[in-house]
Amino acid sequence: MWVGVQGSRIIRRCGIFLVHLVAGTYGSMAAAAALVYLLFPYVRLLRTGLEFKEFNRVLSVPYFPLQILVGLAIGYFLQRRFPSTAAQWVWVFPLVTLSYRFISFHPSVLEPAFVSRASHFFGRKCRPPDCFEQFRYTAPFYTAVAYSLAARLSASCPTQLRLSLRKRGD
Repeated sequence: MWVGVQGSRIIRRCGIFLVHLVAGTYGSMAAAAALVYLLFPYVRLLRTGLEFKEFNRVLSVPYFPLQILVGLAIGYFLQRRFPSTAAQWVWVFPLVTLSYRFISFHPSVLEPAFVSRASHFFGRKCRPPDCFEQFRYTAPFYTAVAYSLAARLSASCPTQLRLSLRKRGD
């Protein structure tokens, strides 16, 4: 079946958006986990009795700063290498998913619904290993926002500056 030129453009744009979506959410989170795994032997040289389980906790620190930093870096460099406006809209899908889950969550009857929901998805109420909802919904949203902001920053960086940095080797 032939989809035509217009149809192939739509399919291509959807594919590009999906690549950015995966890179900006779970790709950034997986890259952060791989970074922790790769850095562990070197950190262990500095602190000899360190267990991987203890070091791995950096991935579950509230607000996920490591994943956000990795999302920023990946968003910036992918946008520079493969420019696309799709990268700037990656945050929308995780926001919709998080919002749906936030609204449909059944909070505790002992506290106000909004406070219970906010604490569950954004606070310290839901922490691993007992609860992974923040990993499923909140962390992908945070990394997607970081990815999109960095892609926007990279896109707004003047072309001349990017070319001059490339020529100098920075």
